[in-house]
Amino acid sequence: MANYAIYKENGQIVTAGCCHDSLLSSMTIPKGFRLIEGIADPEKNMIYEGQIVDIPVRPSGEYDFDYTQRQWVINIERASLLAKKQRDGRLKAVDKINPIWWASMPDEIQQKWIEYRQALLDVPQQPGFPVNIDWPTEPS
Repeated sequence: MANYAIYKENGQIVTAGCCHDSLLSSMTIPKGFRLIEGIADPEKNMIYEGQIVDIPVRPSGEYDFDYTQRQWVINIERASLLAKKQRDGRLKAVDKINPIWWASMPDEIQQKWIEYRQALLDVPQQPGFPVNIDWPTEPS
């Protein structure tokens, strides 16, 4: 039995499998793809300089692997959606403040919460958004 991987010219493995040795040499490989013998996982490996190598660990969910650059690159759209989701969760927590508790707060504490809520709304306008976010601190 022979293990194999079929990959694109940029090193991205599109499929991996196992077949009888005699079938490996007669496999038809589509144009633009290549075949390499060995055990590979398309999610964890790539081909570099004719070898099956590990893809570096993904920094976070906002990144996609660029096989041409052989590195993780930020997906701005996904990073923006995730940051807004996190921001929206914080806003919901503020909006759930009990009205009785709110009414009993001194004016200066209410103002701090109002400013905090506004700072959360302004997060997408920060210069580094969505890569570098300066999250406002919740009032104590």
